[in-house]
Amino acid sequence: MKKLRVVVPLALLAAAPFVVMRSGDAAAPMRENVTLARAGDPELAAAKARARSTIGEFLRVAAAPPGDARGFAFKYAVKDGPLVEHFWLSYRGREGDRLIGAIDARPEMVSGVVKGQVLRVALADVEGWTYLQGGKVRGNASACVLLARSKPDQFPAIKAKLGLDCP
Repeated sequence: MKKLRVVVPLALLAAAPFVVMRSGDAAAPMRENVTLARAGDPELAAAKARARSTIGEFLRVAAAPPGDARGFAFKYAVKDGPLVEHFWLSYRGREGDRLIGAIDARPEMVSGVVKGQVLRVALADVEGWTYLQGGKVRGNASACVLLARSKPDQFPAIKAKLGLDCP
């Protein structure tokens, strides 16, 4: 399985999708910024729950961003039969209980969506959120899980440098 490269620019941390495959599925060659995970992964499920419980922060800051806040994005799962691919979408706004965003990456596993496609996603379906403020990453709970797995010996330093708030 490919792992998330920690040396990618900060902007790519938000742009990197991760693909969830059911046991037994064969992986096609993928870009280096794609991470595979098993369906039902408990740590990623906890990260999703954490993101959903704190989405109010994202909504508040995105509604009136301070001058040093940028790179607002949210994560959404696109399903294609048994495959699920999780994408970061660049935040474009909100309509009631839906967030509007453009897919930030080229699909690797699913069909029916393309990079740049604008989607309207119910708040209940948002799986993560992130933005940069003061040079630090806010949100992005799944990055804590994925980075800790890919570079466990370097993770404390990476976490400090990026300003990740990991449990």
